[in-house]
Amino acid sequence: MINNVHRAELRNKEAAYQVLQAQIKPHFLYNTLETIRMVAEANDDKEVADISFWFGKLMRYSLSSEQDETDLAKEIEMVTFYLNIHKMRLQSRLPYEIDVAVDARRLACPRFLL
Repeated sequence: MINNVHRAELRNKEAAYQVLQAQIKPHFLYNTLETIRMVAEANDDKEVADISFWFGKLMRYSLSSEQDETDLAKEIEMVTFYLNIHKMRLQSRLPYEIDVAVDARRLACPRFLL
């Protein structure tokens, strides 16, 4: 009985450790991207600063699993960041326009719908 309790405590500690590790990795990623963005801005490199910002926002949105639902405005914002990154790479070969005729903040939708 004592061995079973001891093993259960060890499993709980291991699970808590893995949860902490999972939280640290995204946090490190966000901080690193923000550091790259700040250095780029300090060096007047707007393109690198913008890409770092957009990519950081996309990663935060992708890795945060708090909710399965968001509003359409947030979803459109993420698509815009995604397209901005590709536009930087493809330049004039990727023309796009986003036109929303409704108040997208009021419309709920599943995350990653677009």
